[in-house]
Amino acid sequence: MAKLYGFSVKSLKSFKDHEGITCYSGNLYLKNKKIGTWSQDYMAGPDHFDLIHPYDEQKLDAKMEKLRPAFDAGDEKLTGYNLELLMCDLVKLTLDEKRFKKALKEGYIGILIVSDGWHELCWKLGTGVANKTKEEILNEMEEEIQAEKKKAGFFHESRGKKHETYLYLDPNDFVIGEDLEMQ
Repeated sequence: MAKLYGFSVKSLKSFKDHEGITCYSGNLYLKNKKIGTWSQDYMAGPDHFDLIHPYDEQKLDAKMEKLRPAFDAGDEKLTGYNLELLMCDLVKLTLDEKRFKKALKEGYIGILIVSDGWHELCWKLGTGVANKTKEEILNEMEEEIQAEKKKAGFFHESRGKKHETYLYLDPNDFVIGEDLEMQ
């Protein structure tokens, strides 16, 4: 199961907001214990968290900020990590895991996903890459990746926004970061 710092989301459901953009909701777990429910806002407002006592959204936000503090990125000040950003990352990880499991059922051994934040490409990887490292796979596929990004109309990379590459070959690739303590 996809986990980020010990958090997981179960019963993930999608719905459309007032402009037709996909939003998500689900049950939030920490170390396999349900700590509440969460939903993105259909009017593009802040996420809604309904946490079980003694869990507190502000305390979790403060803990997230310590994991990834705000930093200066030249011309702009980037805010620190918070519970909403964690949920965005967790939903993406959960959806990627679903694609990975589907590829495994189809006989593939992994997937490669490349995104510019708007466009996304996905390759299902066969047994031809079974004994290769992730670096070797990426190096061998570099020309194909660049050609497909161009064909798909990927936005250009800039100093503040790089294309993201995710290579999943093992179920453990979906467990990221050390678990937060339940206190």
